[in-house]
Amino acid sequence: MLAPLTRRTLVAAAALGLALAAPATSATAATSKAAAPAPITVNLTVKGSSGVLFSGDIKTTGHDVTTATGGTHKCDGTNNKANPTPGATPTAALDDASKKKGFTWDGTWYASFDDYFVNRIAKDTGNDEYYWNIAVNGTSTSVGGCQYKLKQGDKVAFTWTAL
Repeated sequence: MLAPLTRRTLVAAAALGLALAAPATSATAATSKAAAPAPITVNLTVKGSSGVLFSGDIKTTGHDVTTATGGTHKCDGTNNKANPTPGATPTAALDDASKKKGFTWDGTWYASFDDYFVNRIAKDTGNDEYYWNIAVNGTSTSVGGCQYKLKQGDKVAFTWTAL
């Protein structure tokens, strides 16, 4: 059995060791978190049945998006494991433009795709004849608007399109 003084010394040394290690662990945890990506500027065009709703540069980054029918979900390019790091996306850019310009949009959330399907922008709602096409640099995206990670200067278009 250890003498009381030895026991107290060991307990004090262990407590001091834990106290010294705690700030280092916290600092390590804080620095290991990935920094949020910086906003980028893309050129966005939103063209509905009655003409252009938005056309111009928009500063955007990936962020949580909320729609009336879809709820709130992340929309940062990492959706459905499409990219390893977060960034700006077409749907996040649409969301930012809608707030800036004052038009509404809605999308249905599909958990199996980890993405929204944009079904309405302003008064144009998808149906058996039309849908909202998403294109980047003139090419329709092959993944959803929360999975596609944009680059600085990309040209993004949401276009009311006949089936």
